[in-house]
Amino acid sequence: MNLEEFESIVELRLADIRERLRVKGKEYAPSSDRLAGFKHAGALIRRSTAQAFLWAMAKHLISIVDIVDNQARSAKPASLDVID
Repeated sequence: MNLEEFESIVELRLADIRERLRVKGKEYAPSSDRLAGFKHAGALIRRSTAQAFLWAMAKHLISIVDIVDNQARSAKPASLDVID
């Protein structure tokens, strides 16, 4: 992959991330506090906001590991829908 292709992919992903943050922000944080969900989750599990965030991040990381492992076993690239 050359630099131009790489930069194009990065720009597309950043645009997707911005849009996802806009849409999901309204869904997960309807108040003005964008961390409200993590604060509520932390209180629910009797952990800090940072610990609640870490658990949510772990869920996503496990999903990424599963995608990579499944792709390695099947020797076929994951679909863009799965990656998204």
